[in-house]
Amino acid sequence: MVQKRKACKEFVPLGRVLDRLMTSYARQSQQDLRRIWQCWEAAVGTAVAQNTRPAQLRDGRLIVNVASPAWLHQLQFLKRELIDKLNRRVGKALVEDIRFRIGNL
Repeated sequence: MVQKRKACKEFVPLGRVLDRLMTSYARQSQQDLRRIWQCWEAAVGTAVAQNTRPAQLRDGRLIVNVASPAWLHQLQFLKRELIDKLNRRVGKALVEDIRFRIGNL
């Protein structure tokens, strides 16, 4: 037997639905980035933390601002290790990839 859906009392504009969805997504992303900020130095070490800053987290990709091209180059070799340490510290697999860029600390 096929069940009938209940009739909607009022229609909600698609824009409002999308706005709520995006706000919820952005809020979760900001909370996750805050968690990364809180454990950043403990996860990456003092020297790295002094020359880097997590800037953005989107779809599992962490964008990290780096002080210089030399640091950017060095961190490329440590990427996998940093991902593992961060995920271990936050207790779940938030970071799948890291992209380093020269930027403001």
